[in-house]
Amino acid sequence: MRTRRALCCLAVLLAMNGCAARASGAPAVPGRDRPVPSDVPRAELELIVDLEPEARCEESFDLGLYRDARIELVSWDDKLRTCSGRGITVRYYASKLRSEEVIALVAKLARTARVAGVPQ
Repeated sequence: MRTRRALCCLAVLLAMNGCAARASGAPAVPGRDRPVPSDVPRAELELIVDLEPEARCEESFDLGLYRDARIELVSWDDKLRTCSGRGITVRYYASKLRSEEVIALVAKLARTARVAGVPQ
């Protein structure tokens, strides 16, 4: 009975804290999860990457790249279940990031990276 009462009190306190945060004008959505307005300039860069050969190479790469809030989207080619010679398109916020910086971010996460259409 005591445990149930303690849990009930905790739930009420947490709910009150949430209401207080909303009433104080604190954003309901964390900054990273807020939508970026459509008029913010975006650019895309197509790259060919060789990733570390592991079971979830795409996922590991995505998670690493999405740590940078200036990256909006990573799109993959249709070569499933392979980690080498993968084509990706990286969409990023052009007002916050240059293409050279995108290449550097990708190069840190991949074994090799090059701009698509540029000979090696």
